[in-house]
Amino acid sequence: MGEIKLVRSQVEEKYQQIASTVSQIDIQESQSVDMIDTQKEIEMAEKMQDIAVQWQKIMESYQRVVNQHLGLSEEALDSLEERERQAAKGIEMLK
Repeated sequence: MGEIKLVRSQVEEKYQQIASTVSQIDIQESQSVDMIDTQKEIEMAEKMQDIAVQWQKIMESYQRVVNQHLGLSEEALDSLEERERQAAKGIEMLK
């Protein structure tokens, strides 16, 4: 059975790719509606604005969740490295 080797640089590179992708999500506000002639068009514009606001909230929430996940993953990686070091010390003491 082969050894599983933890290569932090490769993991961090993937973290950076994810973080970069999330930060590029463009959260834009809808453009304001100019003079609208009918009540139906006004209602439609208001609904579209509501959707745009909700979309913005969803994307901000998504960014927070992904960034939180990346932080927790970083902590897990640190913990794995520490356990790997401790295991290596233990093996060394048994020799």
